[in-house]
Amino acid sequence: MTIQAVYENGVFRPVEPVDLPEHTPVMVETIMMEIPQQRTKMTIGDLARFQGTMEPWPEDPTVWQQKTRDEEWN
Repeated sequence: MTIQAVYENGVFRPVEPVDLPEHTPVMVETIMMEIPQQRTKMTIGDLARFQGTMEPWPEDPTVWQQKTRDEEWN
């Protein structure tokens, strides 16, 4: 059986539920894998790749913002 886990605060925590009775002794064999981190900021290059891929805005953004604001307060 292979169990995927995360090491946090000195403890291996399974990523998904494990079907084992409580206090079952286990042997852990580590396989180091680098998992890419998700970026939270877009770069100029990212923006350039997306340029022109979106549909035109259906109406004046100011009008849309006002409608949205009015709906939130009603």
